[in-house]
Amino acid sequence: MGFGDLNGDGRQDIVFQSGWYEQPSSGPFSGTWEYHHDFDLPHASCPILIIDLNDDGRNDLIWSDGHSYGLYWQEQLIPQPDGTITWRQHLIDKSFSQGHSLAWDDIDNDGHNELITGKRYYAHSGNDAGAHDDMTIQYYKWAPETGTWTKHIISTAPAGEGPGIGLQIRVHDLNGDGLKDIVVPGKSGTHILWNEGK
Repeated sequence: MGFGDLNGDGRQDIVFQSGWYEQPSSGPFSGTWEYHHDFDLPHASCPILIIDLNDDGRNDLIWSDGHSYGLYWQEQLIPQPDGTITWRQHLIDKSFSQGHSLAWDDIDNDGHNELITGKRYYAHSGNDAGAHDDMTIQYYKWAPETGTWTKHIISTAPAGEGPGIGLQIRVHDLNGDGLKDIVVPGKSGTHILWNEGK
């Protein structure tokens, strides 16, 4: 569900909702990957983003609960003396549910990436929390100096009547105007959100 260097050894590790697998020192095909059950991320989004948010040299995790409410980041703390990695969870937003997918890209052309996500429509046929809530697509600006996120709504619509986040988010300048657009397929249809700038 995620792929990145968690322990700072320069090798890419595999992350999923119940921990991570450490790549062997001799390469990915050299032996068994060591499992570390350092965290549990219930119903985690795909992907789980692996990014050093606070510029401390340790990669952090961004994830969303795909079946309920909650968008979070896990701060990687200083390792224990035995090398065990410890984490602190921070809430980003708990106002929408079923955030199945995330993207990390610069959509306002300020040179810094934003977190893009939103509500999936009827992720499990209406059996998840918030299934009938309004659908939203939004992005969050991260301020490392204060450790805070600022939310910006891109789209909102009644359940099933507009764009929502499905299992993929694609960000690309489709019309060559220098602004990145967002493509989202889901159970309410496939939509293009054209970026018209500020």
